[in-house]
Amino acid sequence: MRFVASAISSDRAVLGEGPLWDARYQCYCWIDIELRRLHCFREEWGQSLAWQLDQIPGAVALRQGGGLVMALQFGFALLEPLSAERFLGRSTAATGDQIRNLAEDWTLTMLQSPEPDRLENRLNDGKVDPAGRFWAGTMRIDEHMTQHTGTLYSLETDRSIRAHWGNGTIGVSNGMAWSSNARKFFYIDSPRRLIYAFDYQQDAGEISGCKVAFQVPDHLGYPDGMTIDAEDKLWVALWGANRVVRICPKAGEILAEVILPVSIPTACTFGGSNLDQLLITTASIGLSESQRAQEPLAGALFIADVGTRGFAPHEFRG
Repeated sequence: MRFVASAISSDRAVLGEGPLWDARYQCYCWIDIELRRLHCFREEWGQSLAWQLDQIPGAVALRQGGGLVMALQFGFALLEPLSAERFLGRSTAATGDQIRNLAEDWTLTMLQSPEPDRLENRLNDGKVDPAGRFWAGTMRIDEHMTQHTGTLYSLETDRSIRAHWGNGTIGVSNGMAWSSNARKFFYIDSPRRLIYAFDYQQDAGEISGCKVAFQVPDHLGYPDGMTIDAEDKLWVALWGANRVVRICPKAGEILAEVILPVSIPTACTFGGSNLDQLLITTASIGLSESQRAQEPLAGALFIADVGTRGFAPHEFRG
């Protein structure tokens, strides 16, 4: 089965990533890793509001009771809006020359770093598990496709940090998802083109029994961000292959695909009031001038109607 995605914004990210549906504000949050920006987007705006960060972001997630938790270059952090009324009251998006300083609208509180002595690494993609822990892994900032130095961590609800897997051998720590019964954890290491499946113990917050759920063929690029639908099928953005695919992790096969008019989809999530929109972030990084001319929508946000629903994102309880 094949679906088509449509561009819904005038945004043009260099490296768009980490889409997140926030039902409280009825908006999507996402990040531009390369430009170090946090974005919030409502479809009626046509363009995102954006805030400038002072370090590389890897992921953003909701925090129970309000605000956000982030995986940043130098560690985990909490973001709290200074005024929900000001934020919600914005009816139009900022234009490109109106990128706001973070401190104008948010309070940033840095927590601790999982790797304070490894400045060559940074935190990358992250998600909150069903018990409210924020999971994120590290990757090398440079040469990460050939030098694998990452580890998978969780920020616990007491704000301590636990190492779970990899121990300095992960290439690019990427997409994460938990099954609807909270017994399986799915995880991507992009350079290896592998989607792993683990047994997951919710109360203990532990993973075990690593197996390969899917090996992405070379001609389909690299798996990047991932989400899961209500039927426990995985939706995976394939970097370099102009598509998002729906995968059955039990059978290890592709069931459907969403085709985009750009070559670098980066991540996807379900959102909207019925959780039936598949929002897809994309990138323009590394494209030549001729490629950019052929892909004028590179870096835009896309939405696809794929005939299924996802889950509301879990919230960090720390």
